[in-house]
Amino acid sequence: MTKHHDSLAAVSSSLALLTNAVMAWNTMHMQRAVDQIGAMSGDALQAAALRRIAPTHLEGINLRGTFDFPIARYAHRVLPSAAGDPSTPYRQRSA
Repeated sequence: MTKHHDSLAAVSSSLALLTNAVMAWNTMHMQRAVDQIGAMSGDALQAAALRRIAPTHLEGINLRGTFDFPIARYAHRVLPSAAGDPSTPYRQRSA
């Protein structure tokens, strides 16, 4: 495969991972909401109502743009060895 195909595969995999993470987060918080509604009302929600909701709501998922992560801001957490290395290309250098 060429570098272009490798890049496309990496982006595709990253977007799939991000989408799955958002759906997992949505599922967790939707379950909390369902549990709270049940606790407050004393009744469980009807199965027919639960069938109409899904964790795939697209709000907060950027499907058409690019992602800009402030790598320099979090480099010390993600790559502690690279945070102090001045040759790291993503590190912002102070003037």
